[in-house]
Amino acid sequence: IKMSETEKDKIVYDNENEDTYEVVEGDRGYSSIAKKIGTTQSVLTKLNGVKVIHPGDKLKYKKAHLEQYIPGWLLFTPENIQKQYNIDPTKAQPGHRGDHTYADKIRFTYALIVADESK
Repeated sequence: IKMSETEKDKIVYDNENEDTYEVVEGDRGYSSIAKKIGTTQSVLTKLNGVKVIHPGDKLKYKKAHLEQYIPGWLLFTPENIQKQYNIDPTKAQPGHRGDHTYADKIRFTYALIVADESK
């Protein structure tokens, strides 16, 4: 059995045409503008930089959307389950250690399930 790595987002351009949008009264920021014109906040940031916007400003954009994808697969092991749903022990920080016995608990629970299925 395998489990997927954490899903990631990638930007997909609908076309390569660069358009211009004029900011109007009521636009609250890149997020609301992106929804209105059919692009993403990160595309607006990439093409225009991080800045305060005002009515009348002209913003460059390309039509785009986000797609989620699975970058790879992992073996379904107690250690990988611990990394996915608890905390990776190699990346634990003081105050955010997670449960260091999580993998052992998964092993124990799995053994109970397998034992119950064999009855």
